[in-house]
Amino acid sequence: MFNPSIPKSTIKKQLKNYRKLNYNRFMWWRWYDEKNKPLPNKADFRDKIFNGDFDLSSYQLQAYLCANLLQNLGYEKLCVSYGATWYNDFFPHTNADMGKALGRVRFVQGLLKLDQFKDTKFHLLGCSVPQEFGWYDGHPQIESIDTSNPIMAALEGTLIWENGLNKKPKANMNDHFDTKFEDIQYEDILHNTTQFRIINNLKPKQL
Repeated sequence: MFNPSIPKSTIKKQLKNYRKLNYNRFMWWRWYDEKNKPLPNKADFRDKIFNGDFDLSSYQLQAYLCANLLQNLGYEKLCVSYGATWYNDFFPHTNADMGKALGRVRFVQGLLKLDQFKDTKFHLLGCSVPQEFGWYDGHPQIESIDTSNPIMAALEGTLIWENGLNKKPKANMNDHFDTKFEDIQYEDILHNTTQFRIINNLKPKQL
């Protein structure tokens, strides 16, 4: 299994097995892509191996490369988004939303073990399932989070209970900017935000 503490030179050596991308200002964060498209699910297992279908995702390697490039640049805080598709490769799960959450947990735990980030704080941007934030066990370097997940769940009529949710709410902020206040069930929002705090062991900050 790939170790995020491997030096940058080793990561770059592994990336030589991938296809180098030309600079694209709309995808400036991507330098490499898989050499071959994945074969269909019904393809022979041996053919999938030789095609590279089970190799480390180029996204995953590039994320670790970025982590190495940020070393000693003076950043006091870094943001880790929930939306990277390769989280599902990093933590395969029959439930894609659960796998994406567990994939980020695994990635962040790897970053927290690196010496170059021992004094760095982290912000977690968004989530697939609301209970993910409790899986970091109150790590002091995870300083802040933000998500609309409990609000979006309430707007679509989904209530959060002690086990959280199994799926990411389908409701999206972009679709609810014009929602009339009289159409909102505020009891559901209060319920979900309260449950969100409980399942993640979050307490209001004392001012």
